[in-house]
Amino acid sequence: MLNKTSNEFKLLILVSQITPSRDKILALFKKGIRQEYLVDLALANGVLPLVYQELSKHKEFSIHHNIKKYALKIKNTNFFMSAQLLQLVFLLKEKNISILPIKGPLLAEHAYKDLGLRPFSDLDILAKEDDLTQIAEILLKMGYQNEKDLCALTHPFILKNFSDISFIHPTTELVIELHWKLLKSSRAALSDISALFKHQIILPFQNTELPSLDLEEEFLYLCVHAAKHRFERIEWMNDLNHLYELHSKDYDWNKLLLLAEDENYLSPYHLALSILESHFHRDLHNPKPNYHIKIQKLHKKVFLLHSQDYVLKEKKTGIRWMELSFSIQLEDSFLKKISLLKTVLFPLYIDDILKMKKLPKYLTFLYYFNRIRRVLGFN
Repeated sequence: MLNKTSNEFKLLILVSQITPSRDKILALFKKGIRQEYLVDLALANGVLPLVYQELSKHKEFSIHHNIKKYALKIKNTNFFMSAQLLQLVFLLKEKNISILPIKGPLLAEHAYKDLGLRPFSDLDILAKEDDLTQIAEILLKMGYQNEKDLCALTHPFILKNFSDISFIHPTTELVIELHWKLLKSSRAALSDISALFKHQIILPFQNTELPSLDLEEEFLYLCVHAAKHRFERIEWMNDLNHLYELHSKDYDWNKLLLLAEDENYLSPYHLALSILESHFHRDLHNPKPNYHIKIQKLHKKVFLLHSQDYVLKEKKTGIRWMELSFSIQLEDSFLKKISLLKTVLFPLYIDDILKMKKLPKYLTFLYYFNRIRRVLGFN
C-alpha cells in the first residue's frame, strides 16, 4: 500500500525505523526528493529530528538547510518545556499534589532515549478531580493564563462531558493541558483515575524521576489516541514502535487485550498493531490480532489518507466525510457511534455552559439547547 504514497512520505517511514536502511533511503533520493516539501511533511508528521539524525550520518544524502535549523529549534524547545514540567511537578509536590505526565517530554526520553528526537507542542498532565482547582491556581501563579472561568473545574456537567482545559503562558506561548480524564469516552479501567495513579510506575527523567502510566495502560492509551486521530501523523506510530522495541517482552499482552475489551477499544488496539506490522515490519505474535474485515477496511482508509499526504492538506468536505466515516467505523460500541454522531452534529462548548445557571442532574439536557442554537446560527 505504501507504493501509492509520495517518495517523501516513504522516506519519513524509512528514517522512522529502529534501524533505517541506508540503501533504501539512497534509492529514494535517486528517484527524486522534493527538499522543501520534505521539510514541511516532516514537520507536520513530527519526525523532522529523525530525518536530520539519519541523513546527517551519510555524506551522500543532501540535507536542506532548514532541516538542521528546525531540528535544533525542536531540541531547544523540548528542553525548555521539560524544565517547565519539572518546575510544575516540584511546586505541586510541595503541596502534596501528584500528577501523571502524559506523552510529551517523558515519552520522548522514555521511548526514544533522546529528548530531542520527539517533538511535542504542549505539556499534558493528568490529575485527580479534587486537585484541579489547586493545580490551576499554581499555574496562574507561574504566569499561565486561562480564558475559562475556573469554576469549570468544579462544574459536574463539565467534568463529566469534557476531559481537559488549557493554560497558556503569554510570554513563552507554552501550553499546558490539565486533564481529569485520560480519554473522553473511557468507561472502565482508563477512566478510573484513582486506579491509574495506583498503578503508576516511576521512570528516570533528566537526572531525576517522574511518575508515569503503567506500561500496558500507556500502550493502549497511545493506540486509541493515534487511532482516533486516524494515524495521520507518523510520530504517533513511532511512539508505539519505539515502545514496542523497548518493552515487547515486558508487556502483559493478555492484560492489554482485556483492557481493550473492557474499554470497547478492540478496533483501535488491533488497528494499531496492524499498522505496526505493515509500517515497521513487527511480528506481533503476543497476541496475534484477529484480522477481520473491519480492521482491513480501516487500515485501507489510513493508507488512503496517507497517500494524499493529507496532514498537509486543507480539510475540505470530502476529507472531512472520510474522517467522520473512519471515526464511526472505528467505534466498537453502537452507543459510542451514536455518541460520536451527537458530538459532531451538536458540539458542547464550555463557555456556553458557564453562561447558564448550574442545573441539577435531571435538567442537564437543557445544556443541549445551546447546541441547537449554534446550529441555527444564533450567537
